[in-house]
Amino acid sequence: VSLGNRYYFGDGFRRNYARAAYWYQEAAKQNDPIGLKNYGDMLASGQGVKKDSERAKEMYTRAIELFNYDAALPLAELYARAKGSKRDYAKAVKYYELAYVYNDDPYAAYQYADLISQGKGVAAPDHNKAAKAFEFSASNEYLPGILKAGEYYLKGIGVNKDNEKALRYYLIASELGNEEASIIVNIIRRSMEFNY
Repeated sequence: VSLGNRYYFGDGFRRNYARAAYWYQEAAKQNDPIGLKNYGDMLASGQGVKKDSERAKEMYTRAIELFNYDAALPLAELYARAKGSKRDYAKAVKYYELAYVYNDDPYAAYQYADLISQGKGVAAPDHNKAAKAFEFSASNEYLPGILKAGEYYLKGIGVNKDNEKALRYYLIASELGNEEASIIVNIIRRSMEFNY
């Protein structure tokens, strides 16, 4: 893996993706969890090797079986973004959840929540789990998660309706430059003043 990294990043060698892929593949043959993940990255992107999403999925899956959960997010992305019959939301949900739970990844938490809130990859929409994942994403300053957490509190989806919590999330989003959140902040403030 170390030699692959050196070729990949150009550390002591001229950057060479084909050589990096070769060394990652050699590490993958030895069931090195990092080598499996890195070779999967090369296959998924087509850097240094012919792009092959199916083989990338195999590498990522083997890496995860060896407890390299860094492979969970790219594997989830391959399943979620595949075209046609190769798209598999159930597997995408599974691997987004792994990345969210084991890597504390706010993007993965958001993607997981987004799918399960729509009932994709699960038997039925689960707004309670989605609310928790959106809130986790928000607490890690991921803007789409902040907006969704605000929406869930504003509308009482999967959580008790709470205009004050919704306002807090929308204020954060507004401070991050989201114009829609600024409009919603004003609407919530007016409605709170009207109700008092």
